[in-house]
Amino acid sequence: MTLAELLAECQGVASHPGQQQRYNGHKCVRPQPTGELTSERGTMTSATMSCVGVFDVDANLQEKDSVDCYSGEMLLSESPRTVSGIDAFVCVRDSSALPSPPFGKKLPGPRPFEDGTVDVKRCARKRRIRFGSLTASGGDATRSYKMAYRIYRPELLGSTERAPIVAIHGGPSLPSQYLYPLAEQFPDRSVIFYDQLGCGKSCSPSDLGVYGLAKSVDDLESLLDSLKVPRFHLFGHSFGGVIAYEYCKRLAEKAGREDPGWMDDPDILSVMLSNTFTCAKLCNTERDRLLSELSSGALSRVDTEEDLEEKFWQLHQCCLSSTPSALEDAINHWGVPWHERPSSPLSSYTALPPSRWASDLPPALIIRGERDFVTPACVKGWRGAIWNHEDVTEATLKGCAHYCHLEDATAFGSLAWGFCQGLDP
Repeated sequence: MTLAELLAECQGVASHPGQQQRYNGHKCVRPQPTGELTSERGTMTSATMSCVGVFDVDANLQEKDSVDCYSGEMLLSESPRTVSGIDAFVCVRDSSALPSPPFGKKLPGPRPFEDGTVDVKRCARKRRIRFGSLTASGGDATRSYKMAYRIYRPELLGSTERAPIVAIHGGPSLPSQYLYPLAEQFPDRSVIFYDQLGCGKSCSPSDLGVYGLAKSVDDLESLLDSLKVPRFHLFGHSFGGVIAYEYCKRLAEKAGREDPGWMDDPDILSVMLSNTFTCAKLCNTERDRLLSELSSGALSRVDTEEDLEEKFWQLHQCCLSSTPSALEDAINHWGVPWHERPSSPLSSYTALPPSRWASDLPPALIIRGERDFVTPACVKGWRGAIWNHEDVTEATLKGCAHYCHLEDATAFGSLAWGFCQGLDP
């Protein structure tokens, strides 16, 4: 029986190419979990199982191989069971903690994640008044701030087959935990998250002068220099996508000019821009238009401004019946709103194409939800007008708004995982 036949035979299969292809040549399916599974961690019911995998006994998978291949995220049943007429081991994903070793044997398992910090620097310029004007004085000081990061599956960071994902959160100042579910959507890679200055576990200076788009790109460079990642896939959500693009453009222009040290820059295999606008003013205009349509009763009747905002959230920001806990936690810990100051350059941001002498930007995947307030008009410039080549893939996820990776994790994960797999070294 082929893999396709097995998948067709099982009902309720939650297809995920990452887990099907990792056992290439083996029989592998993911049926809807039913009943109970007993392991050293107790009994798990269908309500607590996030997915089930079935692996053919004839595949001769070694116990330790099973743990390593899934980066320590699988629990295996203690005896074979018959599924679809095949004697198989039933596996359950449970990423909430380190799993029990399979078959009751104590096997070394990797840590689920690793936390750390990197120093990012700012120039604290001393100024004095001279002849009625402000001029810089000598001896400008440099200050360092701690920027926190988290790496899922750190043991795979140096993989030569599956390059890591570097994920950049939006907001600005919306902490990175709402992106953590991405680690489940890239189950065979390291995934690097970090909190930009002003939010999460990173320092939050009160001086608004330390924040800005160019400085955020500098901080990303500092993180990658510290981790010494030679190649990676770059992911940016919303404003994080703006940082991702500006970083890619900076490296492309640096390589095109052959600036000193350009050959030592890391290799960006691809960039994924999720729900990312090309023009801040246009995005705000589109958001106001959608709000106006809603308040005029075009979609439903609302009584108060609070009702309007709640309805807008459900229609154009997160199309789920309840806000996912990871997103709710991030919103409740929103950081320094540095972008709201009148002089913020972000309010007038427009993505510009690289200089004509720049090297090619990496292949790109542009994703948005069909209900996102980042409308088609807000993203259409990425392909053609901005990207300096045609290797750009666009995708719109049905039934989603601004948080596609949470609203339809299966569709988003399959799309993003397959895109990266095709561009691995």
